[in-house]
Amino acid sequence: MMMTRVKIILLSAILLTSAGGLMALEMDLDECMRRALANDKGLKKAELDVEIAKQAGISTRASYWPSMRLSSGYTRRLSERYIYDPIAQKNRYINVEDDAYNLGVSASQTIFRGGRNISSDLQSRRDLSKVRYNMRRERQNVLFGAEEAYLKVLEYEQQLMVRQDGFELALSTKRLAELNFKSGLETKSNLELNRVETREAELYLAQAESDLELARDQLRVVIDVPDGEELKLAGATDYREIWPEEKWCLAMALENRPDWLSAQADRDKTRYSFLSQLSSWLPSVTADGSYRYWADELPFEKPNWSVGVSASYSFFSGWSRAAGTRTAELRYRRSKLNVEELRDNITIEVRTNLATLENLQKRVKLDREMGEVRHKQMVVTQLSYKSGRTSSGSLLRARQRTTDQELKYWRAVFNVRRAQARLARSLGLETPELMKQY
Repeated sequence: MMMTRVKIILLSAILLTSAGGLMALEMDLDECMRRALANDKGLKKAELDVEIAKQAGISTRASYWPSMRLSSGYTRRLSERYIYDPIAQKNRYINVEDDAYNLGVSASQTIFRGGRNISSDLQSRRDLSKVRYNMRRERQNVLFGAEEAYLKVLEYEQQLMVRQDGFELALSTKRLAELNFKSGLETKSNLELNRVETREAELYLAQAESDLELARDQLRVVIDVPDGEELKLAGATDYREIWPEEKWCLAMALENRPDWLSAQADRDKTRYSFLSQLSSWLPSVTADGSYRYWADELPFEKPNWSVGVSASYSFFSGWSRAAGTRTAELRYRRSKLNVEELRDNITIEVRTNLATLENLQKRVKLDREMGEVRHKQMVVTQLSYKSGRTSSGSLLRARQRTTDQELKYWRAVFNVRRAQARLARSLGLETPELMKQY
């Protein structure tokens, strides 16, 4: 029974509801992932963070260019002046009106700041790299969540099929026991046992239906499907074994994992911040220039040029500069320790996921073989019961062992697929990318 469904493909049919005639929504894993990516708000916020970091980098690189200003003005000044009046031959106050016009262009450029503008630019580039890696990590989290919800629905669909078979088998056994009881071939206690086992199989079936509906509701939330819309999944319930090498996995993890790349970017950022603090101990040099027209009345007639270079150095800042430099150094040292610690954690995680996957794949083979044995035993027990050589209790126990083994097998199958997804995530890959390698 179990082996006949090892490679069952759960293809959803296009259904029409009796009330509104709406078609069921059919999805495979790729479609679920696409919808999850399109509707996840955390991923949208990460995309906005990337755009913010890009604009911040543009603002930082503006320090490479001079700042230019265009200015114009008009001044009218009224004043009293104490002057000698030759006509009156005495000193007196007179009112004086002065008009002044100006129009000019000025430019300023800091030509040396000890490399602080370069350090700021490099820090902004590392900030952009970090938010990009964070967006990539958010994307992987979304895909992993969608795949987990998808696999859970498939697993519960398979469990429901097993429970349906178990209930039908229990029901047929109960009917056969009732006939044998009427013929005097079955005891009353065994008949009651069959009835209890049938009710128990019915309860298991109801629980499987409830679990499946809950898993579908969770998947609807992940992929943003309305509650009233019928959801059908199309996907293979079998699995494909992979046996990746540890050396290859570690190399892929250190090449693709977003948290590893983000930690390296953070280390580089703190190094540039430390260098920027060191450059604050150097003087800064600024070049200024302007060209203006001055006139007492229009049109302008008096051009004015000015060009200059200035240097400044802050020789005392209340020890704040020394403290800032020391803080930047400590942050840099801490970021280097974070990188080393993360490398060790990645190595442990990859090795653990590899070992788990290998053990689960071996377990599936064993469960498959055990399922075949249990199924053959149940067939033999059924024949013995029909011929009167065994009791219905033995048949019930054989049926229960077969159902339990089949459920155990399918749990192992989906645990393998989850282990493959966890391994892919620990390598910084998506599950289809990992499967393409093997």
